[in-house]
Amino acid sequence: MAWIPQLPRTFPFSRKILWRYFGEAQNKGREASPCGVRRDSYNLNMRFAIFQVLVRSCLAVLLSAAFFTITLSAQESAAPEFRTWKNNSGKEMEAALLSVTGEVGRFRKQDGSEFDYPLANLSPEDRKTAADAAAKMPAANPAAKLSFLGVPISGKRIVVCMDVSLSFRRRLAGKDLVALAAELRRFAAAVPDVVSLNVILFHANADKFRADAGPLNATSRAELENFIAPFLEPGTNENSQTRSTRFGKDGKDSAGTAYLPLMVEDFPQTNQTSGGSRSDLAILAALSEKPDAILLLSEEFPEVKMQGSDKPVGNPKVIAYLQEAHRKAIEGGKKCILTVFSPPPPKERKTMTAGQKEAPSLYRRLAEMTGGKLATISADAK
Repeated sequence: MAWIPQLPRTFPFSRKILWRYFGEAQNKGREASPCGVRRDSYNLNMRFAIFQVLVRSCLAVLLSAAFFTITLSAQESAAPEFRTWKNNSGKEMEAALLSVTGEVGRFRKQDGSEFDYPLANLSPEDRKTAADAAAKMPAANPAAKLSFLGVPISGKRIVVCMDVSLSFRRRLAGKDLVALAAELRRFAAAVPDVVSLNVILFHANADKFRADAGPLNATSRAELENFIAPFLEPGTNENSQTRSTRFGKDGKDSAGTAYLPLMVEDFPQTNQTSGGSRSDLAILAALSEKPDAILLLSEEFPEVKMQGSDKPVGNPKVIAYLQEAHRKAIEGGKKCILTVFSPPPPKERKTMTAGQKEAPSLYRRLAEMTGGKLATISADAK
């Protein structure tokens, strides 16, 4: 019994109980056995072993119960709440709201699949429910990546440059054009308030949505929709030219939509030149804003010529001045990644212009010099 006094004296109650329990067992063992020590030791050791097992078992049960309770509480708090959502047409969907980025909600179905849905398409009651839920969610990471047609896009300043030529939309006829229009609208809605966005539409000249990239709010999102909407329809003679070409430097079209005109004479590299699908003009304008990312939507490399002649400037020179402009834009350790999105190549190449034939290799080269890539505009893009 020498081990009992070695218990810490801060536990007198435990010591007293052990003395009583094991001391009585020892005395009873002596009375019952003339041999004494062996019977006493056996009784004492057995009772002490049983006592240890009971204590350890109780502790294990208590710890397991506590762990299970904490885990279950964490799972319940993290589990998304499934409910029935209604859109403006009264159509219902069963889903859980996972996150909100800009004006787009990320939802999860019961089968585990996830999808993005514009909150503006929800009923007024469910828009308020989504807004209340979003206010309780953790703040979104400003550097979180967006995506366009499945390609990750990151940065706090983004410029989208889109070709409005007739040939571009003819190449996208059908579901690919519908997919591009839907993706542009989804992307604009998904851009969070902490990210600045600008849009440039180009052909022979270019239109800027606004002078410099800036955050989008409810008013500017509506203005952006008016700015791009006419050029997301199948190509016609009316919507195959920029507002700068049709209305000059007025700054407003016949519908009252504002734009900032960009002419070839506005940049020394393009001054006194001509040509269509002037992606070089759009890229120069975008680089002047020192963005983190440029999204270029085009199917033709510009065939730049000197004004008043058929003398081409030459693709190497165009690549060179775009590369130099990019170098200046990233001075100070910045990054500016150009990602080019082009339609799938046509089955018949005989009708293609030289700029269309050379576009894939030239755009790939230009994008890869900035750390970007050439991607395909397709309804099947994820």
